[in-house]
Amino acid sequence: MIDCFIVSLFLISTLVMGIYSGKDIMTFSEYPISKRNYSTTVLTATLFATVIGGGSTYGLCAKVIGEGGGGIYCYFLWLFIC
Repeated sequence: MIDCFIVSLFLISTLVMGIYSGKDIMTFSEYPISKRNYSTTVLTATLFATVIGGGSTYGLCAKVIGEGGGGIYCYFLWLFIC
């Protein structure tokens, strides 16, 4: 029961923060670029962090499940070699 309450509270608070933060956005083009307030470097870093972070997390989990604890060592060794 407490689990459902915590998840519901999280979802409702995320919805409220999203509505509050997005009240100044008037068009669809303003949403992804935030009225062009960010530099190209920041946008590129965000893109790389999203792609690499998500892929690495799922890849690492699959390695550990498939190969055990030694899979972590092989995974990070592969990242630094390639």
